[in-house]
Amino acid sequence: STVSARVENNLFRDIKSNGLVLYQTQAAENDPIVVKDNTFINNHRENVYLSCGPNGQSGNEPCPGGQLFLANSVANVKIENNVIRDGNSVYGTGGIEFSNSNIKNVRVTGNKIFNNNMWGIYINPNPENISGIVISKNKVYNNGLLPQYNGVNIFIPHNGSVVESENCFTPSCTP
Repeated sequence: STVSARVENNLFRDIKSNGLVLYQTQAAENDPIVVKDNTFINNHRENVYLSCGPNGQSGNEPCPGGQLFLANSVANVKIENNVIRDGNSVYGTGGIEFSNSNIKNVRVTGNKIFNNNMWGIYINPNPENISGIVISKNKVYNNGLLPQYNGVNIFIPHNGSVVESENCFTPSCTP
């Protein structure tokens, strides 16, 4: 079955783990889940999950992660007009993190994502069954501040089903 939800006008701040997680959450295409007009500041700050290993493999090391996390089996979501900033954990905190499995029909538009020490928007390595992802008209800058993230703002592993367009990458730009 499908569910629809609205997460609007909230402040997620200084949460030890992800600020917001959508996990196995699926809505109808004509009534998507909406995450809109929220502010995320310094979440996923303690890398509490000990299930990561080198190169995106499983293991028992602390995991980097996103302030907003779309976990496995998420469908029909709009992420709009949020501010996601100042992620700064030891292992890396990004803005919007996509799981690498079963994510469909997600539109990321009009967000301001900056000063995260991991990528601003990213899909985890080795993606499978990822489709209909549109990342457009966002202001994404000064992310990837830890050396291993190379100053990259948007990280998308090779996958033809992600459209990334009309984003801008400076504090003064207008997408």
